[in-house]
Amino acid sequence: MSNPKLINCGIQLIPICEKESSYKIIDQAIELIKRKPHKSIVTPFETVVEGSFEEVQQLINEINEFCNSKEIEFVLNLRLHCSAKEDILMNEKTEKFN
Repeated sequence: MSNPKLINCGIQLIPICEKESSYKIIDQAIELIKRKPHKSIVTPFETVVEGSFEEVQQLINEINEFCNSKEIEFVLNLRLHCSAKEDILMNEKTEKFN
């Protein structure tokens, strides 16, 4: 069995609650992501993570459980960039701009 390929996932959490509460929840979700060993980049609209599909899926489950523990309604937008042949690396997409 081959090693799992790395993928990129853009994660956008939109809590449906008061503005002040929503920022606090988003900040806590970002802290959850940052505690993981995945490479991640926080942007104003989403956080992008790099990991295996299984790692990313587990992270999404943890974010879902976190939001459910806050007893809120929320939208979780996900964008995946995957390849069966090769790793998808954030650096390869952005290093030419740095």
